[in-house]
Amino acid sequence: MYSPSPTTTKFSPKSFGVHKSVITSFNTLIGTDVLMAKPARKTIPSATELYVLDQSRYRCALCFRLNGNLNEKRGQIVHLDHDRANCVEDNLAFLCLDHHSQYDSRTSQHRNYTPQIIKKARAKLYQAIADGHHTSNSYPRSTVRETDRVMFSELVDMMNRSRTADFLRRTCFGSQSFHWRELDEIDNYLQCTNGAEHEFIDLDLETLRQRFIAEYDTFRSLLAENTRPTKHNPPYRTVPMEWEETDPKRYTTTVMMLRDAADKVCTAYDELVRTARERMAP
Repeated sequence: MYSPSPTTTKFSPKSFGVHKSVITSFNTLIGTDVLMAKPARKTIPSATELYVLDQSRYRCALCFRLNGNLNEKRGQIVHLDHDRANCVEDNLAFLCLDHHSQYDSRTSQHRNYTPQIIKKARAKLYQAIADGHHTSNSYPRSTVRETDRVMFSELVDMMNRSRTADFLRRTCFGSQSFHWRELDEIDNYLQCTNGAEHEFIDLDLETLRQRFIAEYDTFRSLLAENTRPTKHNPPYRTVPMEWEETDPKRYTTTVMMLRDAADKVCTAYDELVRTARERMAP
């Protein structure tokens, strides 16, 4: 019986001048892909693999980010963009078997396990490893909770002090005008807290915080695009009053759109507050 050697030359259907199905049938018959061999799947270079394992010490980035868990785990290196040919260090992270499976499935979308979230979790894990926290098996949970409590307190204090939530809940944006200064404090706060050091360690809280920020950014943009300075008091703005007569449909649609955008900001903020209080309860 024919037994192909490792050095057997590989041919394509074009080389033989025959139909692809004939080549496929022949390969099936002899039990090998001598004539239509596929290139081997690209593997992670040894040096890169060793770097990821050394940086993580076989600790799962998500286990640490979600639970402060720094126990050694059985796991695998995941390609964050799901492209196995992309083996650069920035595209790789060590995850336990459970989280690796979740990340590779559609569940990752439901749980907000995006590449950006994994990268942030990986960065915090690498820092914890560098600081030697893994030698005590777990990151102090009290430290995680206290850090997030401070962040949460600062956010709530800003919202209460600036009365931003009141402004978002009560303003109708139609006949009622507003001044940009009513949003100064939240604008300044978000600008000053736009960095990794201001993120929640708890992944769910950070996801909700990012949603709150995204909803506010959308609202802010819509407000700038769809309001104009009032005629008699230019520092104040409103949806153009003349639209109510010249284009009532546009006027009503715009007012409702702004009201809906403001409601979404409030909903995102309320969900963040409720979740944070539950997580931080004694």
